Amino acid sequence: SLPELRKTLQLQRKIMEAHVNVMLQLINPNNTSYVEVPSLESLKKQITNNQSQSNGSNNKWITLEALSSAKSMSHRNFMSALMMQNKNVRDAHVKMAMQQLELMENYERIAIEHNWTFTPMATYKEQMETYHAFKQ
Repeated sequence: SLPELRKTLQLQRKIMEAHVNVMLQLINPNNTSYVEVPSLESLKKQITNNQSQSNGSNNKWITLEALSSAKSMSHRNFMSALMMQNKNVRDAHVKMAMQQLELMENYERIAIEHNWTFTPMATYKEQMETYHAFKQ
């Protein structure tokens, strides 16, 4: 199994656990203190180097699914931040969105390094037709 994939998955788990705790604090009506999202650095320090054995046959699909999940969570947190009126809640959502973005970028890097991505290429003619359609 890829060590960088395992490390990123462990980080994603720590981030999600932290985000759940932050959200619980934010919705607690008895909480009157500012709620801080833990930094990525503090969460990275909690990751262990537990290396269980795996044949790695699903690494591609795990990476691509985790990438999609991180992208979706980043988008949702950012969109939520835009709708929040409370500054603490808005700031927490922005920070959570940025953390998910960093995870997404890690998964993208892993996918690119292992040629697990595919971007269909348009012909020059197709690109020009699209360009002219939007230019009008």
